[in-house]
Amino acid sequence: MSKSKLIFLFYFVLLVLCGLLLSYALMFLGFWLKGIDLSSILQDGPGLFETLSAPELLIMQLCSQVFSMILPAWIYMKMDTELAAALQTKKFNLNRFVFCLSFFLLSIPLVGFSAYYNQLIPLPEWMIQNEDRVKQFIEKLLTFHSFSDLIMAFTVIAVIPAIAEEWVFRGIIQNYLIRWLKNPWIGLILSAALFSGIHMQFEGFIPRFILGFSLGFVYLIGKSLWYPILLHLINNGSQVILAYFNQEEIQKQLSGEMEKPQASLVLVATILCILNAWFLFKKSTTEQ
Repeated sequence: MSKSKLIFLFYFVLLVLCGLLLSYALMFLGFWLKGIDLSSILQDGPGLFETLSAPELLIMQLCSQVFSMILPAWIYMKMDTELAAALQTKKFNLNRFVFCLSFFLLSIPLVGFSAYYNQLIPLPEWMIQNEDRVKQFIEKLLTFHSFSDLIMAFTVIAVIPAIAEEWVFRGIIQNYLIRWLKNPWIGLILSAALFSGIHMQFEGFIPRFILGFSLGFVYLIGKSLWYPILLHLINNGSQVILAYFNQEEIQKQLSGEMEKPQASLVLVATILCILNAWFLFKKSTTEQ
């Protein structure tokens, strides 16, 4: 790795860490405004989140995404002009997006299949406790009392993460790994693994890795960040809307009560997904 690239990597990590510290400072300020002192925050830790309402949790989540991802990514783009130029290589094409969408939708059965078997993997106690906290957190975020709650949740859970996570993991990290390793597929796999791991949900590591790989592939082939952003938005947004109209189904999913996917359906969808991917790949190479 060249010295200049190493320095840019250091700057980006530093920006993310500063953003995280700022979001944590705002979180502590929020607890303090609710009358919770610092000693209680340090002692009770994650248990304090149970005292927050869904809108308060959404605001906290919004601050975390803006300060730890969007703001660092925006500043970093101002520093690394070469990478910023790489993000503007191709304009959005509706026909290409339709093929990308069909590829992504055909990968969903494989994601569900992997999710079913991923949750069967035994985990240590501390991971199980972390999974339970995350599920309680998500369930609280997806509790709606009005249409305005849906709009707020859709913005924070679907719109902002689609922009923030794709900008960081595909726009910066995947591009950076490909430039460093000189191998697009290794860069794609590593960025998908980082994307899955950073969510700290071990029961869903494999399905989220597949999602990350699919989004990364779409960006690699389409050469436009808008494709994975829109697909990410569709994926998250559909779950938020489903939760609004069918709370029982979401609670069933969060409790781990998943039906075993039909292997034949998964196999057919995966074959069609691979054929779609091959078509996109060949079309991309002929246009270069």
